[in-house]
Amino acid sequence: MFRTALVSAVSLALAVPASAQWTLAWSDEFDGTSIDTGVWEHMLGDGSAYGNPGWGNNELQIYTSDAANSYVQDGSLHIVAIKSGSNYTSARLRTQGSVDIQYGRIEARMKLPTGQGIWPAFWMLPTNSPYGGWAASGEIDIMESINDANRVYGTIHYGDYWPNNASTGGSYGGGIDYSAGFHVMAIEWEPDQIRWYMDGIQYASVNSSTWWSVAAPGNPRAPFDTPFHMLLNIAVGGDWPGYPDGSTQFPQTLEVDYVRVYQAGTGAEGLQNGGFESGLGWWSGFGNSIPNIYQVQLFPYEGASHAKLFGQFISGANDCGLYQNVDAAPGEEWTASVYAAHESSDAIEGSNKGFLSLLFHDAFGNQLADHPIDTLDSSSPTDVYQPFSVTATAPPGTARAQIVLGFHQGASSPRAGAIYYDAATLTAAPTACGAADLTTQGAGTGDPGYGVPDGQVTASDLNYFVNAYVVGDASIADITTQGAGSGDPGYGVPDGSVTAADLQYYVNLWVAGCP
Repeated sequence: MFRTALVSAVSLALAVPASAQWTLAWSDEFDGTSIDTGVWEHMLGDGSAYGNPGWGNNELQIYTSDAANSYVQDGSLHIVAIKSGSNYTSARLRTQGSVDIQYGRIEARMKLPTGQGIWPAFWMLPTNSPYGGWAASGEIDIMESINDANRVYGTIHYGDYWPNNASTGGSYGGGIDYSAGFHVMAIEWEPDQIRWYMDGIQYASVNSSTWWSVAAPGNPRAPFDTPFHMLLNIAVGGDWPGYPDGSTQFPQTLEVDYVRVYQAGTGAEGLQNGGFESGLGWWSGFGNSIPNIYQVQLFPYEGASHAKLFGQFISGANDCGLYQNVDAAPGEEWTASVYAAHESSDAIEGSNKGFLSLLFHDAFGNQLADHPIDTLDSSSPTDVYQPFSVTATAPPGTARAQIVLGFHQGASSPRAGAIYYDAATLTAAPTACGAADLTTQGAGTGDPGYGVPDGQVTASDLNYFVNAYVVGDASIADITTQGAGSGDPGYGVPDGSVTAADLQYYVNLWVAGCP
């Protein structure tokens, strides 16, 4: 079923801060019975109608809108490459004019086709090509795979017009057969950086200092500073993969569980995907040469999925894990919690163990405090989830709270055992005086207590809010929906704008004082 948080013709132009958290803005979950042709347009033929015969790569397929080549069934979009004699047909879908995106997180959960000469892709092209022909207006390849589906590629194309164009990116294998199951392929696209992820593992990034456009020499963000649209297709043959041979089996299917587009936030919405139902989305991974971090459906605490972590296949101590940040403020009391388990069939051995940590960072990413605890070890009971939590107060200067879920392999420990994590949370306790307590009495701009709740509601709090209201600082002053009154669904719900309704709502809180 097609869903959107905006309108049917979606244009997403998003201001993206560094280390952004993400809020769902649009998705197609493909849980209906047909392709939504108001969103996905079929491109047809061999490319000649678009001035691009062979689709620019000497490809063999003819794209069609036939139901045999593309359809929705069992909650997924299916794109199918078919051989008929010496001819090949497939499908190529795009969202140009219906879902155009400038910045954000764009992801799809997919199971890939495989075989010599098979070339599936999830990618983006500029909607209006303001810098001219390819590749001066850019191309973003979120995921490409060729032939045996054992590696995925993420690439940007930019610079001069073909054949003087340039490209940069990376790839990830991980010993995975991407045709054997579903995996989440994503980019996070910011004005000055694009990052590529596979199941939450970042495997490549490119900064704006690298890309450029011959048509905009004075613009360091060109060509990736304009709206792009999404494409999904399977090509057959071409300059890069080569051509099918006797080993290639047909038909071949690209199966897409969903496509989702997220807009940027700052973490104010709290921890996301704590149950790992959306792959490893929102989480970042760390580890050594093999970051053994996966979303699996083996033994969940709740829902259908959970995270699995285990040590590196090397001797010596090593750690791997997942982390996520949310907005925080000095003086707040935060609790990080998670359920953890290990199974008897893959029990933790030796000095291996899991760990949970609650950290605080300032606005520049500097660590201010770390509060770690151990979770499971070799003495922990198997085949049962146990709860773990750690609580701490955010120190002065805090801008972010961070939860870390980890696995530690001891220096001389057996390379055995895995830990499961599920139902993670990262929450702040309400301040003693509720939302009206914003700052320390008497503190002015630049003082350590400015913006730090102090357990009382005074004139300083009102002055602090009014200052934020006057400058339109939505991170502080956007606290209700314009026009909403007491009892309305939007009362007390931020709406993305700072209006007189926000001031009135705060004054009501301030007058009420401490509960």
